[in-house]
Amino acid sequence: MKGLLLQDFYIIKKNLILCMGICAYFFVVLIIGSMDSESSSQIDIVMYALCGIIPCFMTSCSCFTIKPERTSKTSLFLHTLPLHNNTITKEKYLITYTLFFSSYIVISLFACINHLLCDYVPGKNMVFICFVIFSVILIFTNIELPITMRFGQAVAAAMIIAAFFLIIIIGLTVIVKTNTSPDLNNKISYMLKHKTELSLCTLIIDLISCCLSYNCAKHISRI
Repeated sequence: MKGLLLQDFYIIKKNLILCMGICAYFFVVLIIGSMDSESSSQIDIVMYALCGIIPCFMTSCSCFTIKPERTSKTSLFLHTLPLHNNTITKEKYLITYTLFFSSYIVISLFACINHLLCDYVPGKNMVFICFVIFSVILIFTNIELPITMRFGQAVAAAMIIAAFFLIIIIGLTVIVKTNTSPDLNNKISYMLKHKTELSLCTLIIDLISCCLSYNCAKHISRI
């Protein structure tokens, strides 16, 4: 397991450096926006976008370590080693989830530094909305991993690009609808009143998606 983790780290090292640069860029934009903005709600929207974009960037790095066995001599070589298929699958999920949770640690640091430098105060529903975004991206990651193992990086890259566009479209749609539709505001208010129950349901869905994804990946690794 340690050897596989070390190998994958060297594979994605350059991509991680690129991701760090992207994170630094977003952080600079966030700080400049905080200085110019008088409303914390506008900064909240930027934070919501970061909660969707940065994890996608980070988890995409792990996709470069996954190659279908039919086209990858490296994967065929790994399966000749005294390693069980499940061990390889566990390692892929471990590195992906590590990158995924690390991305939210980075976003939390962004919020803390922004608070210290610019007196940024998150909205009262900030944690709940970020958790919903976290859950959606986690489900997307759980879908992406088995598909990457089965069809390769090209399909995974197409999924990530589609996810970026989907995040942008959903964000713009919510902003427009919130400003033009009073019914949507009422629905959002109703959801926020029941955010504890919704959070528990979302957490259960996340756990189920993790289990299903891992089991699918184990089945694919045996093909």
